[in-house]
Amino acid sequence: MREWRRRVCTTQGTDRRLAFVGGPGSGDMTGLGLIIPTAGTPDYRHRYLYALESADFSEGEEGRLVGFKQLLTMGALVSEPLGTDPGPRTNVVQNGDFSTVYHWGCDPLQWTIGGGVATFHYNPAGGAPVLWQPCLTTDCTFSCTFTIVSQTAGNLQVLFGNTWVGTFTGPGTYTVSGVASNPALTFGGDATCDAVIDDVSAVCTLVPQTGTPPSILRECQVTSPIWNMPDGNVIWWLMICPLESPNDQQSIVLPYGQSIDPFPQMPSLLVDASGNPLNGGMPFGDPIDQYGMLTNVVFPYGHKYSGENLKIDLRVESALDVKLSTWGKIKALFK
Repeated sequence: MREWRRRVCTTQGTDRRLAFVGGPGSGDMTGLGLIIPTAGTPDYRHRYLYALESADFSEGEEGRLVGFKQLLTMGALVSEPLGTDPGPRTNVVQNGDFSTVYHWGCDPLQWTIGGGVATFHYNPAGGAPVLWQPCLTTDCTFSCTFTIVSQTAGNLQVLFGNTWVGTFTGPGTYTVSGVASNPALTFGGDATCDAVIDDVSAVCTLVPQTGTPPSILRECQVTSPIWNMPDGNVIWWLMICPLESPNDQQSIVLPYGQSIDPFPQMPSLLVDASGNPLNGGMPFGDPIDQYGMLTNVVFPYGHKYSGENLKIDLRVESALDVKLSTWGKIKALFK
């Protein structure tokens, strides 16, 4: 019985500039990705060429290329929502002890102020059953404290502007918080309510920030099959190649993430000693089946069936070892 071993080859390039900005799914802070130069290719006719990943096969070995998927992410400047700053926390309610009738608005058929308290008794002949004071600041967060001295029936309601923040039943001291939709601090009751309130105060706890929202660098996954770079594009190649390198200049030292060896030990940007794309920007070897060139591999990367889209049987017949290579080509126009 033939025994098959399943191997997953993964591109594991590192972009040092993204360290501590975005990391892999494992949660560490290594910035993944391959660096794209900030200028166009010195040879404007060709693309940048990257070696992404490879797997070695020996003579007589059989295997199946189950599938191919490539996570493609791009950096984007995303506007973050503005936050809030601490409020002044000073009492904005005037005459909260109801020592006079000033500063409060009400229908005297519904509410009466006197004796240091405000009393509500619903009257169907009256107008709006509310007691209000325009003391709040719109869009700010407030904390309001008040005391129900007595309540014989019904429910007492509190609103910050048009925003309901609570319904209360029974004597006691209460504190409610919420965002004011307009300046009115309002007390009201239902048709059965009889209540007496006192000692009303309100302080601003949070003030919304103003100005231009900050832009934060985020790494965003490309998932749309019709998405295009505004100034470039990406092509992937699946090639079968001789294991031996055709290049004898591997001793040349290049910047981090670049290689003159077409089969480097780690994913790299392939360039010659002058910085031009290696091999004129064309991948080495022969295309595998009809999948030599792929222009769209943004099938949902985390889907359970992603990466199972090829199922190509392979058998190595030659005396040379064979390298199955994945290449990425990027054409970009930088301004």
